[in-house]
Amino acid sequence: MRIALVNQNHAGSLESKRAYLPLGLAYIAGVLRGSGRHELKLIDAATLDLSNEEVEKRLKEFEADVVGVGGVTDTFEGALNVCRIAKHLGMKTILGGVHASLLPKESLAFDEVDIVVVGEGEYILLELLDIMEKKEDLKKVNGILFKKKIRGKIKIVKTPKAEQIQNLDELPLPARDLFPWKLYSSYSSLVRQTPCMHMMTSRGCPFHCTFCSSQNLWKSCRARSTKKIVDEIGVLIKEFGAKEIYLFDDTFNLNLKNVEELCDEILKRRIKISLRVVARVYPMTKEILQKMKKAGVW
Repeated sequence: MRIALVNQNHAGSLESKRAYLPLGLAYIAGVLRGSGRHELKLIDAATLDLSNEEVEKRLKEFEADVVGVGGVTDTFEGALNVCRIAKHLGMKTILGGVHASLLPKESLAFDEVDIVVVGEGEYILLELLDIMEKKEDLKKVNGILFKKKIRGKIKIVKTPKAEQIQNLDELPLPARDLFPWKLYSSYSSLVRQTPCMHMMTSRGCPFHCTFCSSQNLWKSCRARSTKKIVDEIGVLIKEFGAKEIYLFDDTFNLNLKNVEELCDEILKRRIKISLRVVARVYPMTKEILQKMKKAGVW
């Protein structure tokens, strides 16, 4: 199938216009491209500041069968707007991301949305596209909600939850090269050097902070191997010219042994990079803090 993944324009939202890579879409793109089973196009409407007409033109030129879009609550209106354009062109729409995962029925209630993916979308979307291409029953795919006409009425069908990805190392690197990455400055304004790229070393957090969606989105904590993490840091420096990297985890210091191993590997390979992390005050030790500083964490 021909699928277009769209990073919606955030115009009109509270989101800043700072250009940054949509990591979730990049991971999905990496898995889809790696499968070799479907034709893929990335449209970064946010970074390129594309109008509705320009998004429609690109979808039409690609002749997409399916349009996938995601995002958080703040960008949900933009996601619906992309779905509206796609439906106007007769394309199927798939919605994923944090907002859709936490409020799947409410998200599917909009006429513009055909299917909602709940949770980690990399393998769910690949399986979904395979099933859609074969024109088989969507009930075969775990982790989705979709609309189906039953006895003349549109009903919402919810399939069983999909299993979370236990081995994060099996995921290919995010397909950053498919995006206009040279236009990205930083995910956050809190940087010391640009360009600042961001990446994930783990998924999940065991804490229950009231302001955070992590516990509802990720049901378990999983970490990538030290080698894979440092290899990706090397790729970001060599291929994308990163001078700073934001380790975009919920809590960097969940496991101090992992933190120490990561710092040791960075120092062993003599990698010179500025690193920003999100960490809790506890667990932490003075020795770990000193090692983090030596490895480049500010």
